[in-house]
Amino acid sequence: MPNSPQVSDRRAGYRCSCSLGAICEPIPPGTAGHFSGTVQNISENGIGLLLEHEMAAGACLWVVMRGADDVLLGKMMIRIVHATRQGDGHWLHGCLFTKEASEQETQTGRKRSLTDSGIEW
Repeated sequence: MPNSPQVSDRRAGYRCSCSLGAICEPIPPGTAGHFSGTVQNISENGIGLLLEHEMAAGACLWVVMRGADDVLLGKMMIRIVHATRQGDGHWLHGCLFTKEASEQETQTGRKRSLTDSGIEW
């Protein structure tokens, strides 16, 4: 067992079920195009994001959420923690909210702390 402290990346807080349209953009920009998904649940620390394809743990995305009548609900940066294949072939991703990255950080990949845990990635 490693000597480093064990830290859980999984959200422990209460989750509210939802079904919100989302447009996702990988960080840094230009690594891939925009793609759509669905936010299935949201908590104080993160979201459950349903996508047609699997994203790797540690990947960061900008997520723009929209509600009824295409009302903009918010734009946030998230980090993928894990992905679970669903019965219909989609992937449910557990994601944590992160701080906004500076332009230099997104281009250099410099490590930053997460707002909810202080985990370095």
